[in-house]
Amino acid sequence: MVARSSLSSSPRALSLSSSSRALRAFSARLLGAMLALGASGALDPSGASAEPAAAASAVAQRFPPTAPTAPAASIAPAASTAPPPWSAADPRIAAEVKAGKPLVISVIVPLCDGAMLDCGSKPAGLAGDLGRNLYWGAIFGQRRFLDRPKSGWEQVEVKAGEGPLLERAIYRRTGSQAPWGGSAEAPLEQLLVIQAVHGKSIDQAVAMFWSTATGGGEVRFQDGGKERVERIQVAGYAGHNRLMDRSAVPLTPALQAPVPAFVMACSSEAYFAAPLSAAGSAPLLTTRVLMAPEGYVVEAMARALGENAPLAGLRARVVDAYASWQRMPVAEARKVFAGGRFLTPPGS
Repeated sequence: MVARSSLSSSPRALSLSSSSRALRAFSARLLGAMLALGASGALDPSGASAEPAAAASAVAQRFPPTAPTAPAASIAPAASTAPPPWSAADPRIAAEVKAGKPLVISVIVPLCDGAMLDCGSKPAGLAGDLGRNLYWGAIFGQRRFLDRPKSGWEQVEVKAGEGPLLERAIYRRTGSQAPWGGSAEAPLEQLLVIQAVHGKSIDQAVAMFWSTATGGGEVRFQDGGKERVERIQVAGYAGHNRLMDRSAVPLTPALQAPVPAFVMACSSEAYFAAPLSAAGSAPLLTTRVLMAPEGYVVEAMARALGENAPLAGLRARVVDAYASWQRMPVAEARKVFAGGRFLTPPGS
């Protein structure tokens, strides 16, 4: 047991003791000064011949007044500058959203081909099987993940495709225009278009993505019995990184109307970031290592895009989703994804 400290050793006692000593020292100095002045005749102890002005002057010279110290000027903290949102990569997008247009994200999904890579099981690697393929109808496939209960996404249209395009599904989510500079009460319509391409036609899938990323595009669909045509503002790709294969078809020449893009495929930064940038398409998110381009990463990316997050925010949201569904530490998931980049500084 530790005994309680005595009063003399407490901070308050030390403070009082110090003050008493200072007061005694000042009194002694003042008394000495008065005696010295009395001896010099400047101060008569009887008060008969003393000159008050002379005495006051002498005391003032001995103990000059100290000017009050001005309080230190308060230093205002530096104003923090929020990072620009991802839409600064293409100012047209925010203008369209505030004007009431939907945010449209188109994602090309080449189905997993078991003859080309390990898809986890034989059914998951059937390149034309929409219901069981790893990247489409399996439990974490793109369409099945969006169709799960309480996903927050409303199915607008599902349509069979032609040729290598097997199916297209469109989903809607409603948000707020507040992150886009609009009113918090104004709704934002977000459309996520996912397109399943036969796994044997992965070269065409890459070409479809590249065409939209570098040349833009539009989507025509039925919504409540009415035909709509909307501009695609973001291009995405989620599947095997075909460019890693020696037999891959080179990217075609870029078109002249690029939109921002993201690529969820193994080590996509090394293969797609530079070509996209050179073509004028800002790479919003790519990857550094082998990874699973499943539904939860695309859905997390789509939500963050709809909330107009900054580039670092896009990566953070996808990292969190990947860590959660893969059951891995966030620090490890962070190593998987590469942050996006602006082609020119926003506002320049």
